[in-house]
Amino acid sequence: MASKELYYERVSAPRRIASTLFDSFCALVLTLILFFILFYSVNSTASIKYLASQREDILLSSHLYYQEDNEANNYKDYVLSLDVDYDEKSSLLDESLSYFYSDYLKEEERYSSLKEEVSYQGIKLFDSGERAEINDDYDEIYLNFYEDAFDTSLSILYEDEDYFIPTRTIFWIYVACFLSSYAFSFFIFYFIVPFVFLRKTKKTFGMLLTRIAILGVDGFIISNKKFVFRFIFFYFIEVILSLFTFLIPLLVSLGFLIMSKSRQTLHDYVFNTYAVSSIGVKLFANKAQYRLYLENSEK
Repeated sequence: MASKELYYERVSAPRRIASTLFDSFCALVLTLILFFILFYSVNSTASIKYLASQREDILLSSHLYYQEDNEANNYKDYVLSLDVDYDEKSSLLDESLSYFYSDYLKEEERYSSLKEEVSYQGIKLFDSGERAEINDDYDEIYLNFYEDAFDTSLSILYEDEDYFIPTRTIFWIYVACFLSSYAFSFFIFYFIVPFVFLRKTKKTFGMLLTRIAILGVDGFIISNKKFVFRFIFFYFIEVILSLFTFLIPLLVSLGFLIMSKSRQTLHDYVFNTYAVSSIGVKLFANKAQYRLYLENSEK
């Protein structure tokens, strides 16, 4: 692994993993901070406000939601919180559902079909859309039907194209905010820190903490060029690609680290680099620096 004059101890897989986990944790913390900043910034834009307003208008126009404190709230939750009897709650939910199917969906027969299909212990609960059993003992059973019918109606509403399109757009905007925050945070801790702030040793914070160094096959700190290309491979092939392929590249790299005798990850193997212990040893950038060190040691 090293030149004849140089010897470094190979780092164990758990130590290498600990280093990566520390850097990943730092990146995650920064990701969350940046995401919340982006989240609130994006929510104040005209486009998001328009999409959110469009979605709220659809919820309110369905009569499955009501407005309170400038927010759309679930009407069923409101009804169930009222201090009234089962029959009154059923009546309120029935009124809301009737409007949803007849006026919003223009499918009144769909609600009638729901009523006709329901029964309790072999007894049909509705006859021509009206309550068939007037005994008070059935009040709770009817309320249970309306609650279930309301939940079914919400599913129909959420799948409606008018509601689904703005909701999906908002969702993907938030996903883009999170991924961009993650990508930037990862770039900071895995590239900017070792390449700018710790340029001499090219260590991440995790590598500093666990006393690890990345060297070339010649036993010297890798060059700037090799560091950049190694990072690009790691960033795009192992990290970014893993987001879209169920973490397969990262798992392959982990397999390399655990199974190989040299304890190399995938990007180490591709660029012929090695993780070594930097405890109690000196690291050198090139042969000239090493020779100078030997000369000074002999004096």
